Amino acid sequence: MRSSRVVMGLLVVVLVAAGGLSACGGAPAEPTGVVAEPTEAVPEPTEVAPEPTEAATEPTQAPEEAPTEAAVTEPPAEPTEEPVEETVSIDAAALLQERCTVCHGLGQTEAAQYTQEQWDDTVTRMVGYGAVLNDEEKVALIDYLAQTYGP
Repeated sequence: MRSSRVVMGLLVVVLVAAGGLSACGGAPAEPTGVVAEPTEAVPEPTEVAPEPTEAATEPTQAPEEAPTEAAVTEPPAEPTEEPVEETVSIDAAALLQERCTVCHGLGQTEAAQYTQEQWDDTVTRMVGYGAVLNDEEKVALIDYLAQTYGP
């Protein structure tokens, strides 16, 4: 039984090798006698090299040309000032009208006489209830409320 497995294994190896050779084309193709023409003319080599002359022994120099405007570049100028960050001013009064009076009237806000810290606590609590304010808007609104409706 073991010998039949060995024979079968060898047979598989031979078949695989024969299939591989036939897929690759086996032996190289015979030349057909047709010669392809070169696409570019190749210059014939000269048999005798020209003899050097005295002029050829001196190095030749191209005449110096003045640089053109495109060739002359100046280093970029260094900025003299720091870039200025644009600060967007936030209209805190408009924020109060648009975002706070959705849930309660302006009278409630006007009646409160809170300190900066109390307005901070109040606005933070309102954001927790769902008031939509980013950090910059929140700071601007708290400052506005403390200055306008403070003690």
